[in-house]
Amino acid sequence: MKKILIISGIIILAHIIIFGSIHFVSNQFTQQDLPIAKNGELDLSNWNHIDERSIPLDGEWEFIPNQLLTPDDFKNAKNQQASFLYVQVPANWTTYEVDGKSMSPYGKATYRLKIIIDDEDQVFGIKSSSIHMSNRIFVNGEEVSSSGDPGEEEVYTPTNRPYVVYFTLEKGINEIIIPVANYDYLVGGGIINSIHFGEQEHISYLRDKLMMHDWVQTSVFVIMGLYFLGMYSQRKKDLFLLFFSIYCLLVGLFTAVHGEKVWYMFFPETSYNTFLRLQLNTGVIGCISLFLYLYTAFKDVASKRIVWTAVVVGSIMVLYYIVFPNYVPLWMHIPIAIFIVFAHIYVTYVLISAASKKMEGSFYMIFGAIAMSGYVVKYTMAIYDIAYEDVLLSLVPIEPFAFLLMFSLLMSLRFSNAFKKNEQLSQELLIVDKVKDEFLAKTSHELKTPLHGIINISSFLLDEKDEEITPKQKENLSLIHDTSIKLSNLVNDLIDVTRLKNGEFRLQLTKVDLKVSTQIVFDVLNFEIQGKQIQFINEMNEPAVVIADENRIRQVLYNLIHNAIKHTQAGNITISSKLSDDKIYFYVEDTGIGVPEEKQEEIFGYFEQLDQSSPLNGYQSMGLGLYISRQLIQKMNGEIWVDWSEVGKGTRIGFSLPKADCSKKIEEIELLKEVNIQQNKVISSQHNLDIVGQYEKTILVVDDEPSNIHLLLNLLSKYEFNVITAFSGKEALRKLEQFEQIDLAILDVMMPEMSGIELCQKIRETHSLLELPILFATVKDLPEDIELGFKAGANDYITKPFDSKTIIARIQTLLSMKTSVEEAFQNEMAFLQAQIKPHFLYNAISNIIAFCYTDGQKAAHLLNMLSQYLRIIFNTDHKTMVVPLEREMSLIKAYVEIEKARFDRFEFKYHVDEGLENEHIPSLCIQPFVENAIRHGLFQKDGIGQVTLSIYSDLEYIRVVIEDNGIGISPEILQQFENGNLKNSGIGMSNIKKRLDSIKGANIEVESALNEGSRITLDLPK
Repeated sequence: MKKILIISGIIILAHIIIFGSIHFVSNQFTQQDLPIAKNGELDLSNWNHIDERSIPLDGEWEFIPNQLLTPDDFKNAKNQQASFLYVQVPANWTTYEVDGKSMSPYGKATYRLKIIIDDEDQVFGIKSSSIHMSNRIFVNGEEVSSSGDPGEEEVYTPTNRPYVVYFTLEKGINEIIIPVANYDYLVGGGIINSIHFGEQEHISYLRDKLMMHDWVQTSVFVIMGLYFLGMYSQRKKDLFLLFFSIYCLLVGLFTAVHGEKVWYMFFPETSYNTFLRLQLNTGVIGCISLFLYLYTAFKDVASKRIVWTAVVVGSIMVLYYIVFPNYVPLWMHIPIAIFIVFAHIYVTYVLISAASKKMEGSFYMIFGAIAMSGYVVKYTMAIYDIAYEDVLLSLVPIEPFAFLLMFSLLMSLRFSNAFKKNEQLSQELLIVDKVKDEFLAKTSHELKTPLHGIINISSFLLDEKDEEITPKQKENLSLIHDTSIKLSNLVNDLIDVTRLKNGEFRLQLTKVDLKVSTQIVFDVLNFEIQGKQIQFINEMNEPAVVIADENRIRQVLYNLIHNAIKHTQAGNITISSKLSDDKIYFYVEDTGIGVPEEKQEEIFGYFEQLDQSSPLNGYQSMGLGLYISRQLIQKMNGEIWVDWSEVGKGTRIGFSLPKADCSKKIEEIELLKEVNIQQNKVISSQHNLDIVGQYEKTILVVDDEPSNIHLLLNLLSKYEFNVITAFSGKEALRKLEQFEQIDLAILDVMMPEMSGIELCQKIRETHSLLELPILFATVKDLPEDIELGFKAGANDYITKPFDSKTIIARIQTLLSMKTSVEEAFQNEMAFLQAQIKPHFLYNAISNIIAFCYTDGQKAAHLLNMLSQYLRIIFNTDHKTMVVPLEREMSLIKAYVEIEKARFDRFEFKYHVDEGLENEHIPSLCIQPFVENAIRHGLFQKDGIGQVTLSIYSDLEYIRVVIEDNGIGISPEILQQFENGNLKNSGIGMSNIKKRLDSIKGANIEVESALNEGSRITLDLPK
């Protein structure tokens, strides 16, 4: 409270100083002892200072109400019969009393003034300011100027434009006649502001000063508005720039439609109603923008309640003024002035508060706010004719310049500080980046030692001819060896990135045969295509010897071929070459997903993602391979590019290197062929990794990384699980269709083409959370990534690298959950079958026997219905969790027929939309509700009852509605049902509710009223 009082005191003191200054300046510029018109005459014959300055024609004028007279009318003495009175000018004619009452705002009248001067043949001028609405000026019988057409209402044209006119007066008495008409402006008509009279040069000087005032203010605000609008277009997140630009533009527009109305200089054909709307609304809308600027730029200081209250009030005012511009009485102009003044005083308060909190630019805030609020108060006083209009509007508008200068400096200070902060952060990032590079380099070198040990030991064991090593063990050793080489290459990539950035990269150029290097890379990556329908094809029939670094060219080949494997689900990866005079062109072509044309250059860029959530498709990679490959090829005086690519068909990447003199190298190649002549031209994987039919439980493993597949394959088979493998989402969907009895799925999130997230969503379209549990296994462990997985329908989440005991424990937990659900369903089915009590069968059979004596055909029909009912009930087990709707309807019809034979006191009607018969729904989710409606709803009801079953098709749902007009359900039982603790419900609503709650998208609603009936609505996802 104390703070508010201090700030309010500062604002009041500042405005007292401003008003004192205004009063002092106005007194200095205001002429003293000016002649005033009396009884319709203004005697200037004894006034000696007319040549010094213009004077206002204020005082008593002759006023003839309700008549538009011309000089001829006065010459013909028509005005002798017309009643006239003397009135004070300037003033709104609604302040005049005519026949004892105030004159109406709408009407017409004529003003007349006689001026007595001693000068002869002197050129004088008149400058009008605001005469409402249309008017003409006659001087000594001649029309010298006009604004609009002041005629009768039928021919009247409203316009209110200031004008200046020059004329020559005679010595003695001169007559000025001004007929005025107003039929549109509810405020009133008449000469509202002073009419200035003086010599030509003085009137011209006055007009130029006023025009300069409006032009300068309009131009400055419009230019600054466009400037801030341009800044907003470059930084659209900074909404305060937009609101401040709108404010500046509207202040400029406000000035253009008031005062000298410079708007008409550019748009002279503007209609009266349009111009009036601009006058009424520009100030209010500008202040709304100012409030919004405060809210966006000073959220911690500006009151949300005050800002939004002001915005709502201002919007209501604007809406009214736009729709009803001609129905704004004089008193409604007061809220406009109050709203404008309050907005700028509140701005001053907010900015001083911000300055008191030591926000940046405190001085600019205080000075600019006080300058603008003072100017707004001054300008409002002037345009609403409160005080000192002539002086205030003729002074140079210093305050707007100060306001805009201060706010421009404030914003530039903010941007300057932001730029400095960015520079500081950039320097810190460079230091962190350098530390990161050093860490990567040191860590990579430390990793290389144990990696080389693993590679050498596994290589040694593979070369041993020990018969105790089984083929399975050799296969696992090969996996360890090849995975270690792959990890070693990744470590080398990390080291190379650091060297490239620091300019420390060195090459050992020599003669290298690309054909031999390719075959070596094929051998290393052979494990990557195990279980995939991919073939390596080497079409290089001739040696391709280039000048390159042998280790680096293998690194390039490894990156290109591995990249092709990563993005190819099935097909071929083909290597070919082409010789030219001085270059050899090498191509790696795949039949993978392809690269869009706009991305073909981007794939060679350096790509890092730190602390980012997975993209929608879930696939990410480090992005180092192609980047390093380009750098290496360029350093070996070659080029690399995307030679061809088409989305969905494949990609061919090519590179060129200088050709080497290969005469000597060819001899080495021929010798190599003699030693190892059985080189594989085509390498493919025919090895089926699936383990099926050996154990009780089956697990689907989906991962695009072969090493992960092999790891889980070995682990799960050890714990006696059947394992079905898939290297892509599409292959996983095919395996799900091929193998019906899959108990659990383990999905990798980051896979090309179809991510684990998308695969999970597709699985959930046909398998519920309980029917097929899904375990996500991925390296991404950010909270948003985990949330994304659970939203897609996952049951559990484990991050790589995982401990074998942990993942086995989670797998067993999920399988136990699935088993428990299946057992619960079996128990539920057994309970359902147990509901067929002996007395139900006895009564049904008794009724059938009775019909055998009276209606054999009816008895046969009922016997068929009973048989069908029992067959469906006893054939339902945990394997039939979903059934076609047609089967459920058959069960319902059979049950209804049997019950109608026993108790013929109800009607059953049903409707099923066409095409829904083959849609699958949870088994026994409708029939128990129909049974409940008949047994508990109708059998206890007096008279005939009715049950209606309606099944409709929606876009994504099947809606089932069961209605009856039975005894209804009590509120207590409904409450128990909502809470899930309904007792003594048999196989009815409570069990079905639990089953539907486990199905994604399913919903159940129960409505009931005692003695009126019940309505049950089921929404079942298609």
